[in-house]
Amino acid sequence: MVCGALLLIPITATGAAEATADVGRSLHAGLAASQWVVNAFFLTFASLMAGTGSLADRIGRRRMFTGGLAVFTASMLVAALAPDIGTLVAARLLAGAGAAAATTGGSALLAAAFP
Repeated sequence: MVCGALLLIPITATGAAEATADVGRSLHAGLAASQWVVNAFFLTFASLMAGTGSLADRIGRRRMFTGGLAVFTASMLVAALAPDIGTLVAARLLAGAGAAAATTGGSALLAAAFP
């Protein structure tokens, strides 16, 4: 499960970059707003990696992984159903936070399982 999640997160992150123009057309948004769909995810993902890794040491790797995966999954569901660009950007922002938690927790679980 951890390997599947760690494979799915980068695919989901980069897929939005390919669809930026189509997303903008579908939601009647300009280029700058459409680019925030990608930027919001990567901004929160990158900025929270160290913090979620440290938090995983305190609350537990498995808890961090499952909590991050739950936030990521719920956020991506909201993103898929987003009626406007603001909702989509907010969902991607939360998805980045969940992805950071799932990645750090999952990586720590794998490191512990295979010393």
